[in-house]
Amino acid sequence: MVGILVRFLVAALLLGSAACGHEAEPAPRPAQATVPTGWSTLPEPPFFRFRGAAAWTGSELVYWGGESKFGDEVHSDGAAFDLATEEWRPLAPGPLRARAGAVAVWSGHEVLVWGGDRQAGPEGAAYDPSRDDWRTLPDSPLDARVPVGAVWTGTEMIVWGDVSRDGSAVDGAAYAPRADRWHELPPAPFALNEATVAWTGDELVVVGARLDGNNWSDTEHARGAAFDPATSEWRVLPPYPFSPQASTAVWTGG
Repeated sequence: MVGILVRFLVAALLLGSAACGHEAEPAPRPAQATVPTGWSTLPEPPFFRFRGAAAWTGSELVYWGGESKFGDEVHSDGAAFDLATEEWRPLAPGPLRARAGAVAVWSGHEVLVWGGDRQAGPEGAAYDPSRDDWRTLPDSPLDARVPVGAVWTGTEMIVWGDVSRDGSAVDGAAYAPRADRWHELPPAPFALNEATVAWTGDELVVVGARLDGNNWSDTEHARGAAFDPATSEWRVLPPYPFSPQASTAVWTGG
């Protein structure tokens, strides 16, 4: 069962990576030709965790951090799964403190990891699979949080929002690896803490709801907004009559 879930996660990350970034250098072509049609049972991972940061590099699934034992333990290590060889390898020790709830994106060269709970702080790190090495990112302008989501635009990682039910965060920030620098995004038109994010090739799209501690929404339906990095402007998406407690989304390419 664990192997099947890993296979499903790899497939989901492949779909997600296809929506991220039109300017990045092409990642290595995944070795999918050797995988038989249908479901495959894969070897068990070296650990059992949830709420870790995961990214697909084009040849490996990189998984870092997360929690176990019903949240009693948080972790600061990780592993990578090679789909072609069906083997796991441990990641080199990184500079980040143990955490769960961090986000991760693949830049074409590095896995960028940021955020997380358990007083993780505003710091992030970048992992280079070719060198099995980490570097620390400069502190972001955002406070410590579990972001609603993150996307790779082709030149930047955009991190937005906060999943906390106690606040109404409308801020976000973008990190450019080439400049090794963050910059803040303008405030979004409203806050969301239970949402899906996607990169269309031109805009960051966020759709979902803002729920309170009892999972009640302050709006009757889910709603969404889109951010254009080229103009640094937000726009509100047309209304759609989905439940604010149970909507999700994927980007199809159009």
